[in-house]
Amino acid sequence: MASSKPIPCGPCIEGKVTTKADIWCYNCDEGLCSTCSGHHKRSKGTRDHKTIDIKSYKPSVQVIKTQCDKHGQQLNLYCPSHLMPCCDECKIVNNKSQNIKREEQEYVSIKKFIVKIRNEIDKHLTHLEKKICKEADIIFNQEKSKAKDLIAEIEEKQKNLKKMQDQLRTVIPHASKLQSFLGVHQLEQKVHQCLRYIDDLENDDRAKEFSIKIEQNNEIEKIIKKVGSFGVLTVVKIDMEMVKETSVRREAQINQNTIAITYPYETAIKIFNMKNETVTKVIRLDKECWGLSSSDDSLVVGLNKDEIRIIDFEGNKLKSIRVTIESLLMNLVYCNDRVIYSDMEGKAVYCVDELGTQIWQYTQDLSRPCGLCTDTYGNIFVADRNSHRIIVISKDGKESKVQHSDGREYPIFICLKQNKSSGFICDEENKDLAKFNLSSG
Repeated sequence: MASSKPIPCGPCIEGKVTTKADIWCYNCDEGLCSTCSGHHKRSKGTRDHKTIDIKSYKPSVQVIKTQCDKHGQQLNLYCPSHLMPCCDECKIVNNKSQNIKREEQEYVSIKKFIVKIRNEIDKHLTHLEKKICKEADIIFNQEKSKAKDLIAEIEEKQKNLKKMQDQLRTVIPHASKLQSFLGVHQLEQKVHQCLRYIDDLENDDRAKEFSIKIEQNNEIEKIIKKVGSFGVLTVVKIDMEMVKETSVRREAQINQNTIAITYPYETAIKIFNMKNETVTKVIRLDKECWGLSSSDDSLVVGLNKDEIRIIDFEGNKLKSIRVTIESLLMNLVYCNDRVIYSDMEGKAVYCVDELGTQIWQYTQDLSRPCGLCTDTYGNIFVADRNSHRIIVISKDGKESKVQHSDGREYPIFICLKQNKSSGFICDEENKDLAKFNLSSG
């Protein structure tokens, strides 16, 4: 249904001329008259823009912003941290801001690392100091004890010699010749013993002068000369990842404020609180996770091409359904204890129960079935990409009809408004979101 109010040509309005628009450009987000449309198609920068006849343009879609309010660029990226689309410049600013925060933490870690190394070095040097001082104390006390013992021995010998001198002076004047001879002979033996003791002192280590010296470990000097710093600080430049995602991560709404989103390459499901825009839980899986649906107390997730797993909100496996299809399990829906999923490459839609038993298979007129959703009656709505149509399959898989997608090309995602006779479809590049009305009959 076209707009009742004529849409003016954007470039003409800029030139202070009012001209009725003949086409609408989704990329420029404005109408173009036939003259401006000719220039638009020939211009290198706009020739690939997506345009439609103004009669087919729905103003209700205009509320969906495709350009960044802050930078005026195309919203061609999605930021999982902020749960919102963004442009290239937003991504760069956000990445650099996160980069600064990370490096502030790294800077603090480096300082802590230096202090830690310094403390370890100080602790080790203190240990070496105590060890060498203890060894010096032991050696000095041993040598000191030996020297004192030698001094005591010599002093004792000196006392004995003095006694012998006193005895000699006493014996000669008062004793007989025989007594003098015998006394002198005994004294001579003792003198000879003292002489031998003195001669032996020349070979006694205790009589040698001692001094305690330290031989420095050459490795210490080498370390001092070799170690010029704690390390080398470098700045590593890494290209920021600017991947333009061509497929939206699958999500399932758990309640009014909570959604779950699959992250295939992280093999994880993240549960978000939409009210305060925070991740409340991360469920780790053992395979790449794709399609996602939810019930009151569980999640149903498609893993690669061969498994549909039913888990609780803590990530515990409740049931596992083995399947064999040609494409990844990117699109599935859980309804009335049944799982309906599409095989894009196999051009089919399947319905199985929780035990994995196939209830029905639908292949009629499907070219590339993608997104799925169900209405309150259990009918399945399929976004069939290559035929540019919406196929509605009955609950039992036996009947079907075509629900037009209002001229939208390559629909791959679809959802219905609860208890409403309308829904939304999204195109392959995630740039065009359009509303469609359900037809009766």
